[in-house]
Amino acid sequence: SYLDNTDNTWKLLGPGFLGGSSSGHSLAVYQDELYVGGQIALASGNAGQDIMRWDGTAFHPVGNGVQRNFNDFNGFSDVRGLVVHNGLLFACGGFRYASGVPAGGVAIWDGSQWCAPGGDITQGMGYGESLAFVGDTLFVLCGQYADDTFVNHLARYDGTDFIYTCSPVGITELPQPTTRPPVIRQTSEGQWQVSGLSAGQHRYVVMDALGRMVEEGLLQSGGQSLISTHGLSDGTYVIKIADDRAQRAMLIRR
Repeated sequence: SYLDNTDNTWKLLGPGFLGGSSSGHSLAVYQDELYVGGQIALASGNAGQDIMRWDGTAFHPVGNGVQRNFNDFNGFSDVRGLVVHNGLLFACGGFRYASGVPAGGVAIWDGSQWCAPGGDITQGMGYGESLAFVGDTLFVLCGQYADDTFVNHLARYDGTDFIYTCSPVGITELPQPTTRPPVIRQTSEGQWQVSGLSAGQHRYVVMDALGRMVEEGLLQSGGQSLISTHGLSDGTYVIKIADDRAQRAMLIRR
């Protein structure tokens, strides 16, 4: 939304964010356009994947956006921080790819393509929370590790050249899913049961009705996995399985 200073009221910006779990986390002005980052699902009908630009009339994609896994436009990812420095737009969040380029939590948009500085702050369940420059030095709030080094949630990029590798210019056709997503249901005891997971560990997140992440964890493949609801208050929540395109809204009422 935006504040219309002609009548001092808040108004909708275009269609807003489409999809029940879509939300915005960050804003920046770059090349005279408004960029918005967040948990924004392309599959829900939004113009971009986790990041879009507003030209004053409509939202547009920013390349192919960002993804947690390669070419995965259905799994959980987001853009949490945006900052402009030396003519480039820097983004951080819970992603590992930007338009197909490996980008471990930090990516750079130059106006036509995504680039990555190298390195990784998404090890384990890590992600970029916010970023800022002091002079020409980039600092990022993140998880506990950056490039296998314990940084205790704050990392400093010590490179001199931020552009390590870049994506092709343009927007490619989206891949079609080839496997069925897992099933999420509520048990008679009120817990959330997940079945049909593919091999390996799977990160899950729980969002409240305001789009805030209130819980996260790891599920194991095989059989059925349970997500406890004991620490959650009554209300509506969205559960997302990060790598398997599974998402469902659940109501807790005790």
